[in-house]
Amino acid sequence: GPEATSMEELFERAAAFMEDQEGWEPIRPLQEGVPAAHFCKHITSSVSYLLMECRIPLPFDLAVRVLNPEVFHDPLRAEFDFSMSECRVLQVFAPGDALVSS
Repeated sequence: GPEATSMEELFERAAAFMEDQEGWEPIRPLQEGVPAAHFCKHITSSVSYLLMECRIPLPFDLAVRVLNPEVFHDPLRAEFDFSMSECRVLQVFAPGDALVSS
């Protein structure tokens, strides 16, 4: 199976990804009472990146478990979350590091 990825490695990847701030378009800005903001960056006509900024009052160790992409993008989520029409995990690179579709 995939090897565990350290949190430092994940932050390094995210920092490298975010260095290029050009091209991010707000979809839903952070608002009072709404814990997440969404941004989109179009890469090609068929590929876009989605960035979600969350502000959730959780201890970091609990947030890492709850917001794990393998859990957050479980296909069953679309059945009870009105904000998702479909979601799934396309590929898991390592625990907590996944390519997802939503």
